[in-house]
Amino acid sequence: MRNGEYQQALPAGFELRHYRLVEVLGVGGFGVTYLAEDTRLGRRVAIKEYLPNEFAVRSGDLVHPKSGSDREDFEWGLGRFLEEARTLARFRHPHLVRVLDLFETNRTAYIVMEYEDGEPLDRVLEQRGTLSERQLRSLVEPIVAGLGEVHRAGYLHRDIKPSNVYVRRSDESPVLLDFGSARQALGRKTKSLTAVASAGYAPPEQYESGGEQGPWTDIYALSALCYRAVTGAAPVEAPRRTNQLLQGRPDPVPRLAERGAEGYSRSFLEAVDAGLQPIASNRPGRLEEWTALMSGAVPAGSPGNPDVAAASAGGGAAWGGGPGGGPPSRRQWWAVVGVAALVVMALAMWRLVDSLSDGGDGVEVVREEGEASPAVAAFLLRAEEAVEAGDHLAALAALDEVLRLRTEEGVETPDGFWYRHAEVALAAGAHDRARESATRYVESAGRGGEHYDEALAVLDEAHRRTAAAERRAAAAAEAERRAAAEA
Repeated sequence: MRNGEYQQALPAGFELRHYRLVEVLGVGGFGVTYLAEDTRLGRRVAIKEYLPNEFAVRSGDLVHPKSGSDREDFEWGLGRFLEEARTLARFRHPHLVRVLDLFETNRTAYIVMEYEDGEPLDRVLEQRGTLSERQLRSLVEPIVAGLGEVHRAGYLHRDIKPSNVYVRRSDESPVLLDFGSARQALGRKTKSLTAVASAGYAPPEQYESGGEQGPWTDIYALSALCYRAVTGAAPVEAPRRTNQLLQGRPDPVPRLAERGAEGYSRSFLEAVDAGLQPIASNRPGRLEEWTALMSGAVPAGSPGNPDVAAASAGGGAAWGGGPGGGPPSRRQWWAVVGVAALVVMALAMWRLVDSLSDGGDGVEVVREEGEASPAVAAFLLRAEEAVEAGDHLAALAALDEVLRLRTEEGVETPDGFWYRHAEVALAAGAHDRARESATRYVESAGRGGEHYDEALAVLDEAHRRTAAAERRAAAAAEAERRAAAEA
């Protein structure tokens, strides 16, 4: 794709630090991906630019919100974009895209990744139509191996589809690209979930702002990818499936094991059918369970089969890439987590965070007494560690998960938590979030609250910083307007 075909893209030859842009590789609702040359090391890389077209636009070299009302969403999404890059940088696996660099310039951010010479799977499927079971397994099994590392670390991919699987030209091995956690988080915040969900590959829970997501979410997408490779067409999008089922009509995605597919084993087709179940609690809960079904090591059961539910009980991560926790029928898996995981969670229970300390910007950490579910305890611990590392965006994301989980569990959030959440939000640059939480504390705790005066100070500072940012943006826009007029 030539850069000129997309008017928002930077031109070929443009230099970002020591990277020279060659061409546009792809364009999506969340940004632009370029092929670039690393002029220092003499190698090709892929660079992903944060440019959400819903509320951002380029003016010259600079990216800025379309309007003042879009600024909060733009900045919030930028924080999630940076956070996702740092998450991806943790992984070193031959079948996961590797992050090499991350930087901010032009009022936006860029992720530099290894460039893989090959072609996306969607193009391969367009050329071939379908794949044999052997061909499909040679792609899916390495992807599962890489994705397993992501899940064990407590994260999700959230956007598995043929266009996000690259097939290397050298050996036809796959590499999984473009994690969708940041895009999904932004979609939840802006209520534009339909725009960010990948039709045919996203399960029903990704169309819901409070949809419970976990490994079963990625399993649905993997199964949809397999369905496309077996049948030559992607499954019907999830909202239409659920609407048909709610009306008592047949599922528009027929079971592959019942209709059959030449050259495919029944166990493989049954695994695809199980992974494509619209109800999350009827899907395999872990990749190991799904692959066991695929190999025939575990007999496939009907939805709700207790044998399948029992097989999914060995997971142990709280899904940090987004909404955590499992469907209600899977929550008992905590009871059968291995002894080592129980020990970790027990320790986390004693390290509950109610505020942040020694993480910079004068933020303090204290611990509150009380009960917490293992998932809440894990995110509180993650928030504490993030603050200690000075990563307030990650701390804010973890505390947001605590709020969500407490709401799901019907547990009241202590007043003090709102104040600490406001402090972290302010330190993370999420000024509107800081105002909301500080206001919540002031209104709830009242003048007798332990942190009443401090909360008012946070509120004032958040207002001051927001006003300053708006003045800077207005000044920049005026300068750009004058420059354009003079030109």
